[in-house]
Amino acid sequence: MNVEIPHLYPQLVRQTSRQSGSSISALRSRIYCSIATSSRISLNSVSDVRRTQLRWRTGGKNSRVMAREVSGHPESEEIVLEGWLEHVRHLGNVAFAVLRDSSGRIQVTWDQESAENQCRVHEFKKLRKTTDESVVRIRGHKRQRPAEAKGSDHNGDIEIWMSSLEVLNMCKPMLPIPVRPQNITNTTELARLKYRYLDLRRQELQQTIRYRSNLTHAMRKHLIAKNFVDIETPTLFKSTPEGAREFLVPTRHPGRFYALPQSPQQYKQLLMAAGFERYFQIARCYRDELGRADRQPEFTQLDMEMSFVNEADVMQTAEHLLAHALNECPPPGHNSLSSEIASPFRRMTFHDAMHTYGSDKPDLRYGLEIIDFSAVCQKVDGNSGWKLAAKVLNAKGLGAKLSRKKIDELRATVDRKIADGVFFVKVGEKGEWKPPKPLSAVHQDMALRSEVNGLVNVEAGDLLLFSTATTSAQAAKKLGHFRVQCANIMQEAGILDIDSRFSLLWVNDFPMFEDIEADGLESSEYLQSTHHPFTAPHLDHQETLENAIDGLLSLSPHHPEAEGYRKIARRCTSRAYDLVINGVEIGGGSIRIHDPVLQEKVLKAIGADVSAFGHLLDALGYGCPPHGGIAIGIDRLIATLCEKENIREVIAFPKSAYGTDPMSGAPGHGVKEALTEYHIAMLEKYESSSA
Repeated sequence: MNVEIPHLYPQLVRQTSRQSGSSISALRSRIYCSIATSSRISLNSVSDVRRTQLRWRTGGKNSRVMAREVSGHPESEEIVLEGWLEHVRHLGNVAFAVLRDSSGRIQVTWDQESAENQCRVHEFKKLRKTTDESVVRIRGHKRQRPAEAKGSDHNGDIEIWMSSLEVLNMCKPMLPIPVRPQNITNTTELARLKYRYLDLRRQELQQTIRYRSNLTHAMRKHLIAKNFVDIETPTLFKSTPEGAREFLVPTRHPGRFYALPQSPQQYKQLLMAAGFERYFQIARCYRDELGRADRQPEFTQLDMEMSFVNEADVMQTAEHLLAHALNECPPPGHNSLSSEIASPFRRMTFHDAMHTYGSDKPDLRYGLEIIDFSAVCQKVDGNSGWKLAAKVLNAKGLGAKLSRKKIDELRATVDRKIADGVFFVKVGEKGEWKPPKPLSAVHQDMALRSEVNGLVNVEAGDLLLFSTATTSAQAAKKLGHFRVQCANIMQEAGILDIDSRFSLLWVNDFPMFEDIEADGLESSEYLQSTHHPFTAPHLDHQETLENAIDGLLSLSPHHPEAEGYRKIARRCTSRAYDLVINGVEIGGGSIRIHDPVLQEKVLKAIGADVSAFGHLLDALGYGCPPHGGIAIGIDRLIATLCEKENIREVIAFPKSAYGTDPMSGAPGHGVKEALTEYHIAMLEKYESSSA
């Protein structure tokens, strides 16, 4: 029956509140909206009331219906859809179109021969003139598609029998890039970034960005339930040495600059000194890493810090966070991750990771372990005194799949400095070694070959990768680069089955300072932090570290005994830990130094200007509790979960590999008046290019 809303108000409130559980105030606001617009609606049941709530709010019978909601509407009801006309096919007097909105797609059909449409020739002509990707409003009725025409998607069994078309915004006839997934393969990265707003219309990107939103929401909700406080920290900070290059922001004070934060590291430690105990934020961070592969100058991380915790507490908190968020929001293509994201995650020391896999972020979904055979070389070498570390990796079956030319191409994928000292040996059908060139006297020894055959289970068709270096870590690190390449080739060749499940791993006990010998670097007069200078040393090594730094600081940097103290400091481990998923580092953290005396010593040992950290040292001295935390890279996490090769695929508006924005033209040239106001003078050689 048809009744006026005001006459129904008391009965409607009581009946709907009882049956739907809605609060009186919520229902009252909906009904007031209806009264204000003087709508007349047909009320046959409470379910009709619920279905028409949106219409009441918008004040009209034919309010918009999303594509994914069409299936819930009766065929007798005229519905209105608004969205993008994806493409139109004309078959004589019949036209088929696909309408897309943010919820999905649905087919729209127009039959000019039908009796109701014969008098609407202008609608049919309008449809013919409408270009792809135009924004339209379509009215019509739902109906079932013929059995032979049904699709597999959400609306595959229904279509809209269109009665009218309104073009809200006609799209230009030629799109600069395609937005349909099957046409994107030949589009350049530059074009996609220049027209990113069109690229984002693609279903794949829409799905990824929406998944990112859902996952970060689940994380935020979980942390707040665990009594974490969401606190925003400043974006304008001061320049302090933390590893990467910073972005400087000029000010009106001559010679004074802000720096954009590489992370909220110091602020979150200050919040622990302030007594918040549990802090988090989804923070924007900035690093000038131009030229580094798969990096962005601005990125997002989930930042957490806690007081009165140890390493196990932080790891457990992160594990529970990921388990909750990923079970609530599994990535596209996964129904549940409860068996894969189970606490506790596997743990491995930095030493074991480097020596067994040649990487501090190993992918454990496959084997390909690196084996040390230095002792075998020493035993076989006898008189000449073998001094080098030796490692071997057996890529099972790969020798039979790769020609010598392909092996050379494999070598070329790795930096030449890394490839030096690595040689490949194919194993023939009878088990004979087939090196590309004569091996050293040691490697030609049959006793050594027999030992190696037993160590790595050599069989016909295998490919052996040998590495020698001055240290065991350096030899393993060389093979670590080839390990990943070999695994990818073996998977493509069908001789290695890489587990499709997610492999999560904690890597801990990192060295406090970079090991320059393992990395093949020249000695420096200052130590270099492996993570950052606020990381606490392992409790068992703290006294040794302090004594080494005291000895180092008592000498000039170039004193003959100084390097001895630096070597002792480099052998000390830290309380740092990294979280790795499928060979990708997605997070890292540590227990922090909360003793101002020790913190000052570490800063001096790395050559930092201690006065730049005066605020932090003061805070540590005013009763700062023991604390630690972790930062999880949101971009890297989403890319790994969604199996994207580049983090640009999970960021709405990313920068190019050169740190530029092809869409807006950023960074742009500074206006002369602004440069003067900020006391900036251009170097003469750049003045002409900025004009």
